[in-house]
Amino acid sequence: MARIKRLWLFTTTSTESYAGTRAQLRLEIVSHNGDKVWDDLGDPQQNDRECGQTGCQELILSETDKLDDAQIKEIRLRIHDAYDAWKPSSIWIISENVDGEIKLLSANPDWNSWFDPESRPGYALRLLP
Repeated sequence: MARIKRLWLFTTTSTESYAGTRAQLRLEIVSHNGDKVWDDLGDPQQNDRECGQTGCQELILSETDKLDDAQIKEIRLRIHDAYDAWKPSSIWIISENVDGEIKLLSANPDWNSWFDPESRPGYALRLLP
């Protein structure tokens, strides 16, 4: 398998009251050999995580990460703010490897849980085979 060079996190925020946030998220990927790749996703663009909005954040992995999709054991996502909460309605993660192949890694089209400071170490996202 080829090394993953880029990930996209697509989310849609619930339309429930107070579901939106401007807080940072942390995306963590754990491989079968125990290595971790993580990134603190900065402020979302515009209103990407406000009620009813869909957003996309791109992560560029460094060459030292050497992660391929066959090595992924778990993908976790959590809110990285001690004073806020967020309720997405869907979460999707797509990867691109160094050969230009695109793959859907995680599909969570019916998410229905709040992310809050108490949700550490985060929620495991459903991996696709």
